[in-house]
Amino acid sequence: MTRPGIGRFPWAALLLGLAACSAPYTSEEKEASFERHRSALIGTVPVAEYLRSRTALLLRSVRVTDVTLEGGALHIKGDGVTGAPGGVGAAIPVAADGYYLTAAHCVSGHPTHRIEGGRFVVPRESATNVVVSAVVTDGHAVRFGPARLVWLSEQGDLALIHCNVAPFGLLEWETGEPTQESLVFAAGFPSVLGSDSLGKTGGYAGPSAGVLQEKELETAEYVELSHDAPLGYGDSGGPLVTRQGRLIGMNTRIMGGLFGRGPSVALRPNREMLNSLIESDRRKHP
Repeated sequence: MTRPGIGRFPWAALLLGLAACSAPYTSEEKEASFERHRSALIGTVPVAEYLRSRTALLLRSVRVTDVTLEGGALHIKGDGVTGAPGGVGAAIPVAADGYYLTAAHCVSGHPTHRIEGGRFVVPRESATNVVVSAVVTDGHAVRFGPARLVWLSEQGDLALIHCNVAPFGLLEWETGEPTQESLVFAAGFPSVLGSDSLGKTGGYAGPSAGVLQEKELETAEYVELSHDAPLGYGDSGGPLVTRQGRLIGMNTRIMGGLFGRGPSVALRPNREMLNSLIESDRRKHP
């Protein structure tokens, strides 16, 4: 599944974990899931607005040179680079100094493959020397810059990157055990490429809504959670949050079902491990 190219820039939509995976949901299906929650607030802020400022857009194989906001859409200019296939995805800011959690396949551009224990990973060599840019916005201002790979998991579809771009906000982690059948929201940056310059995203199209289902898998690095909030192109690497806006996981793929789509999948990282990775990288790059 690819998006059409724009001029000489090759673009391909990021796939939601190709192996054992179903087709992404359409924007109409995502909007329908969120319709009854459109007036919901997190604190005093509408859910969509709250998550927009706490979700980053990732562009792979693109050096972004300029981003402007127009009517809620992000107009992006930049230079395409050879190497990994181009694509778009999302990332979650996890530290105010520019550390972002994302899906490994968003960085590498290669589909995940299944390994022992039902885990999905990307080859480490596939993420070597890949150019990734990050863009953050709160709907009024924009920040962007190149990202650097800090860590790529060998156990699952997880990666940590750093970008000298401060997020507009951070999500508070859910410290308790997520409750099955509780309401959740999934956020990302669906891509609607235009014909001008490098491309134009449809801005933040709003979250989708669903309920948390069950724990599927647990490793030393993460817990795999299933839910039924629809995921589409550009949602890989984006946050899954509770009704109160607390972060419980990072969206990665849609499982294949016997009669069609299976549940969506989010990974809840080991926070102690994540904090250790960030602290170690800070010492290496003061």
